[in-house]
Amino acid sequence: MKGFDSAYIVSPGHIDRAKITLNAVKAAQLAGIKYILVVSVPLVGTPALFGKQFTEIEAGVKASGIHYGLLRLPMFIDNNWGNAGTIASSGAFYGPVAGNVEYVTVAIKDAADVAVEIL
Repeated sequence: MKGFDSAYIVSPGHIDRAKITLNAVKAAQLAGIKYILVVSVPLVGTPALFGKQFTEIEAGVKASGIHYGLLRLPMFIDNNWGNAGTIASSGAFYGPVAGNVEYVTVAIKDAADVAVEIL
């Protein structure tokens, strides 16, 4: 990261995502990064696994001393393409939210465009 003023940190889809992400924050500190934009989730502060992991990540980011932004992204609408087959064949749609619950999604490209503008 040396030679850059800012960094965009995306947590990996891994059980140790908090540790891995906070290692990236530490690397940004060591490299002299002045601003980090870190992807997070709306579940921060909840007992859900993502909520716990990203609560730890956000706390570490805030304690890092680096100027930061947190991009709390909801579920990606793009993931719904995985349902195309079951929708076509049986009219079924599978996902992590109950069928009667409203939720918000975002397109990956839109999230990327916003991150670029912020950075």
